[in-house]
Amino acid sequence: MELDLEQRLAVEMCADATKRLVAVTGEAGTGKTTIIKRACDILKEQGASFTIAAPTGKAARRIREATGYPAQTIHKLLEFNRPDVDEETGEATSVSQPSRTRTRPLDEKFIIVDEYAMVSTGLHRDLVSAIRTGGCLRVFGDVRQLPPIENNELADPTSPFQRCLEMPNTFTLNNIYRQAEGNGIIEAARRITRGQFFTSNEDVKVITHDAVLHSLYGQLGGDKAIDWCDLNNQIISPARKSDIGTVRLNSILQTRFNPEMPGKTELPRNKWEVKNRVFVSIGDKVVCNTNSYDLRDYTERFTEYDGNGVGLIGSFIPCPDTKQMLNGEVGRINSIDEYGVLEIDFGDRVVELPPRINDYNLRKRFHYHYDPRKAIELAYALTTHKCQGSQYDNIIYCMASCAFFNLSRPNFYTGLTRAAKHATVVTDQRSFATSLKSMGWKRRK
Repeated sequence: MELDLEQRLAVEMCADATKRLVAVTGEAGTGKTTIIKRACDILKEQGASFTIAAPTGKAARRIREATGYPAQTIHKLLEFNRPDVDEETGEATSVSQPSRTRTRPLDEKFIIVDEYAMVSTGLHRDLVSAIRTGGCLRVFGDVRQLPPIENNELADPTSPFQRCLEMPNTFTLNNIYRQAEGNGIIEAARRITRGQFFTSNEDVKVITHDAVLHSLYGQLGGDKAIDWCDLNNQIISPARKSDIGTVRLNSILQTRFNPEMPGKTELPRNKWEVKNRVFVSIGDKVVCNTNSYDLRDYTERFTEYDGNGVGLIGSFIPCPDTKQMLNGEVGRINSIDEYGVLEIDFGDRVVELPPRINDYNLRKRFHYHYDPRKAIELAYALTTHKCQGSQYDNIIYCMASCAFFNLSRPNFYTGLTRAAKHATVVTDQRSFATSLKSMGWKRRK
């Protein structure tokens, strides 16, 4: 791809070791990923050390596939420990802290982070503290998307990415390359950012009716060409709870798309989630809700152990992709055996989830076991937050007054721009107007 002038300047700045911070923002298709790849190519030629990271496992995998360079989550980069949680409430009973800090900084000189609009103030602070003396930070994202959830609780909800864009060496990309200028999705997204109404076009279908769920069901039945169980298509809701929330929608859509439910089994839940029973069967569309970097038993990870059964670091066996499951990844269940073992096809690999994994807590020095299936939920419908950082061929975005507190311009924009080819908006007139008017959470007093 031929780079325009601003893109070339952004690449040069990203590879310039004298620039401590460079921030790049732009809509989907403006070339942010291309800039990351070109900058990494130059850094590699120069022999400079660099690493790529993203806020979620799914976003990290996507940027790795797009650039060809390794990528990981920010939490894994900073070597965060896993916090202990109360088995009854799910509340953290210990603080999750990074091992990489000011006293033990990161080895790489250039830290490149994609989807930075999702990074919270606390995580941003930890990342900046861990950058070595003379190190450089490069951040990419779309400032129009949803801000970090954690920032809603702060007196000043301005996101770290917004603050980075107020600094020098900032680039705002405006030219669309992934899709032709005038594309209906891009045009509708731009109208959303301006708070303007829009109607259906060749790439966006708008359905407004007071009975939103009825309209949704009619749309599912009318679009015979689109398979909403396919991993490349997604139904999106702005909320988890409410009548159009993902909890209720998934239960209803499962009955519609997989009525026979072959091999039906109930997945275990954490004690604080027992009210939300989850049944899955072969063919169901599911999502992972946590990062599981190693699904092997602890005894399978090393070739040598000490007298207490603790693996020796030098004998660690690298974890294969088929033994990893990342937060936000969506797949379909291929099989369920008599012992409850799930085989899930995530598109690029098949992962097997047993009902029990034996592990070791390095911090507290004891062996324990857990059930990785607790991280699995139905994914016929996903929240906008869960879809952030992902791209689909076709999406249906649902809005209704019952999800009033989740209706906002950033949520609407983020949901709509997950579509690469076609988007359908199912809503009522009041919710449509509210989403265009509201900018989301206000400053707390």
